[in-house]
Amino acid sequence: MQLKKLTRIVFVTGILLNFFLGAFAQVIVTRSENKVVIEGKVYYMHVVKAGQTLYSISKAYAVSESVIAKENPGAELSLRIGQLLKIPVSSINEIPTSQALPADTSYLKHVVKQGETMYSIAKRYNIDILDLEAANPQVVNHEIKIGQLINIPREKTETSADDFIYHKVRRKETVYGIARMYNISEEILKRYNPELLVKFPKNGQMLKIPRSGMLSNVLATPETEKEDSMQIEISLYDTVKIAANYSYYLDSLPPISGRDFNVAYLIPFNYRSFAETSPSEVQGNTRDDIISIDNTINPNDQMLSSRNFLEFMEGSLLALDNLRKEGIKVNVFFYDTRKSPTRTREIINSRDFRNIDLIVGPFYSYNVEIVSEYSHANRIPMISPLSGEIGQIDKNPYFFQLNTGFKTEFESLADYVAQQSDKNIVLIHSADSLELIKYNFLKENLLTRLRLQFPQDSLLIREVLYDRAKKINLTDVVQKVLSQDKQNLVVIPETDEAFVSAVITQLYFQLKNYDISVVGMPHWNTFQNIDLVYFHKLSLTYFSPYYFNYESQVVKDFLKDFRKSFYAEPVTLSKKGGSYAFLGYDLSYHFLKTYSTHGKRFILHLNENDGKNLMNSFYFMPISENGGFENRSLMLVKYTENFEIKAESYEIKTPVIIPEPEVLPAEPTLWE
Repeated sequence: MQLKKLTRIVFVTGILLNFFLGAFAQVIVTRSENKVVIEGKVYYMHVVKAGQTLYSISKAYAVSESVIAKENPGAELSLRIGQLLKIPVSSINEIPTSQALPADTSYLKHVVKQGETMYSIAKRYNIDILDLEAANPQVVNHEIKIGQLINIPREKTETSADDFIYHKVRRKETVYGIARMYNISEEILKRYNPELLVKFPKNGQMLKIPRSGMLSNVLATPETEKEDSMQIEISLYDTVKIAANYSYYLDSLPPISGRDFNVAYLIPFNYRSFAETSPSEVQGNTRDDIISIDNTINPNDQMLSSRNFLEFMEGSLLALDNLRKEGIKVNVFFYDTRKSPTRTREIINSRDFRNIDLIVGPFYSYNVEIVSEYSHANRIPMISPLSGEIGQIDKNPYFFQLNTGFKTEFESLADYVAQQSDKNIVLIHSADSLELIKYNFLKENLLTRLRLQFPQDSLLIREVLYDRAKKINLTDVVQKVLSQDKQNLVVIPETDEAFVSAVITQLYFQLKNYDISVVGMPHWNTFQNIDLVYFHKLSLTYFSPYYFNYESQVVKDFLKDFRKSFYAEPVTLSKKGGSYAFLGYDLSYHFLKTYSTHGKRFILHLNENDGKNLMNSFYFMPISENGGFENRSLMLVKYTENFEIKAESYEIKTPVIIPEPEVLPAEPTLWE
């Protein structure tokens, strides 16, 4: 009997001893920095290491063992080295163990995004860099990683219930849409609703909206009358604000008053003979001197394959000629980048390039990135004629983008469509995964505007995802989404001619049964294999950054001068229908005249158009406090049933804050 008791005591003691030894010898668990989103839920991805247990892992991530076991069946029985565990992220465990601070409410959490630095984060939240450093002792030498969590000191102010209004989340609402509705930043919305840091808004959820974060002219509550909701107005940068926010930019430019200034054109002719001509041979030459170089080219030479860029240069030369007649002196350097990154680096690192005051070009994305870095580092303004995606303009405050980006185009398109909410709105697009971000961006903007107009209504946009690779009867698909009771407005944000041709042809043959109008893209203007009758009968409408009218007197005068100088017609068009020759003229005349007249404060006068543009007037706006300038001038082009094409300027009726999708060209390409 005594032996059994002794055995039992030894056995229990052994269990307790193993428990305590295990506790003291427990391997430290470091929380993973890798996160994934699975079916709308955010998870850490943790790799099990030797000595780790379900208990120690649960403590490191501040979740219960049962929660981990539920997400990883079998984990409660055993763990193996190298096993991958999904650990649900919650607002409680968002702060990594190595970065944990006392559990108070004095910090907001910021997730580091690509391109951000400690200085840019401090500026974004309007806090001192020293305060940011003190709040983040884990950051050494300002080295931060994408996805890392940074503590942002809150302002220590007392708030009361009267400082907030409350928003009840409706189905399919997003953080972007809610922030836009009240004209507050996503950061402010998440600051007062920390659960949004890691979870999407849920239907019926109540969110706190700080009154102090809203502008005085913003919709105050969701219950505001419909006519009041139309008064939402986002304050854009006017001349005074541009001067204030860009004072450092203006003051950084070299003085040019009282002297000629130097302009470099980086054009991808890919023609060695012209490229090997010394820039000094071109500097200060008259138009006829440079043309004589062009006339020596063999018609069979490779330069003919770059006719579009040749016409761009010819348009620029005509602008330079007119500027010279007005007494404006400019030293011009033409460089052939040969479509080569290596050649482009050679050019910008050459001795002749050190005194350049303004850069025009280049045209291909990989070269744009190279020159943009040089422009930013040396504080030299650069004009990008064709880039149109989020990229260098977001990183370089000295970057001027002439081509409107898809965000600007889709924002205007969504606003235009939202004004016709009495129609049956149908969105037809392809299944191209690379373009889905753009489609969702358009749909999100459209839905947000419709909800602002009709906050209580259940609005429906019929959406068709058409995959041409699958043998689907397009007739049946189209008939299912069209309405015979009211007019159908079909939005097709596509640029592929084969796709557009298939859909447009089908819609045209449905006109006998349905009332249909179409909203498309500016690229359609260059399509060669679609009958223009279809466009006119379907009342095609699109927004274009490049619109010109051959009946305009300034266009007639330009064409007369072009024929006289080059014995040819300007015929090449960009993908969006803009003339390369017209673009070269408008860009050169407008920027060089403004820069020469106003010196380094030319930015304040960029939107002063004198009516001499061959295409749209320019309207430049900074995309952010630290970003470059985008030309947001768009014309609303309409094809009429009596075979006329009309165009008018368009102002957005319902401005909203739009999200910043990360979209960059997948391959080096000619941006248009």
